[in-house]
Amino acid sequence: MNYTLLAIVIILISVIFIIYNGLIAKKNKVEYAFSSIDVMLKKRYDLIPNLVKTVKQYAKHEEKLLTDIVQLRNETMGNNLSDKERFATEGKLSGMLNRMKIVVENYPDLKPTKTFCNCKEL
Repeated sequence: MNYTLLAIVIILISVIFIIYNGLIAKKNKVEYAFSSIDVMLKKRYDLIPNLVKTVKQYAKHEEKLLTDIVQLRNETMGNNLSDKERFATEGKLSGMLNRMKIVVENYPDLKPTKTFCNCKEL
């Protein structure tokens, strides 16, 4: 009887030990996965200034158009516009967006530069 009780206790302790080790291993895998995600996000955040710089270089010659589009968008989003003013502003914005499409069509060969793709070989 004592041996049976001792065997049950040993088996129970072994099972608890195995479950505990499994849970710790899974917890470590989750922490590793989250740290990998953090590293990837940090790399992405570090690349954003390069992307902004490159887009600014490409868009430098069309800066007025982009500025006007942003200004019209902000006016359109204003809450204090009457219906007529809102429709007029929306019409101007649509015209600007069509101009932007034409500008994009005028530069079909825009290709990423080393600054944009952040690579050694193109």
